[in-house]
Amino acid sequence: METYNVTYTWTKDELLKSLRHHYQSKLRPGIVTAINVMAVLLAALSIFILAIEDQRASSAIPAFPLIIFAIYWLFLRRRVNDWGLTRGFDKNPAANAVIQWEFSQAHLTQECAGLVSFTAEWKILSKVVEASDGFLLYAYPKNMFYWLPFAGFETTESIEAFKRIARSKQIQYVSLKPTQKSDAPTPSRSQEP
Repeated sequence: METYNVTYTWTKDELLKSLRHHYQSKLRPGIVTAINVMAVLLAALSIFILAIEDQRASSAIPAFPLIIFAIYWLFLRRRVNDWGLTRGFDKNPAANAVIQWEFSQAHLTQECAGLVSFTAEWKILSKVVEASDGFLLYAYPKNMFYWLPFAGFETTESIEAFKRIARSKQIQYVSLKPTQKSDAPTPSRSQEP
């Protein structure tokens, strides 16, 4: 039975990537876009209120919270969230540890720098999410997930093998990657000279 390996270091950057993809798989992009548009409109409205109001400070006070919200949402929110999500990372025993996965048609094995090791059948997974730079493996309970970055796979063939095996196991498979439309003909089309 052929086995494939994934090896990577669990860093703050990997943690943030995995969490962003996790939240991306939970939130609908339209909701985030709507909030971004609302923040821009509120900022524009606030600036408009400040511009047309006379110089009385009391009449301009309602505009300031709208501007502060827009500045926070558009420019500071991601940095504040990243800080909040990673502030205790260095105290975690698995921080900057090497994580090794091995997978085959029969099972998944993970080892984390001597801290934890397990072997499980594929049926422990409830869902596999393919993101732009890795896979999220959701295990029971629902919100527990593992991160497998593409950079940790030995070859692109092992990435394809992982996709093939995960799909064959009747696990819910979701792709967050945008579908790419190509003008190039597909191999099934015949081309005339």
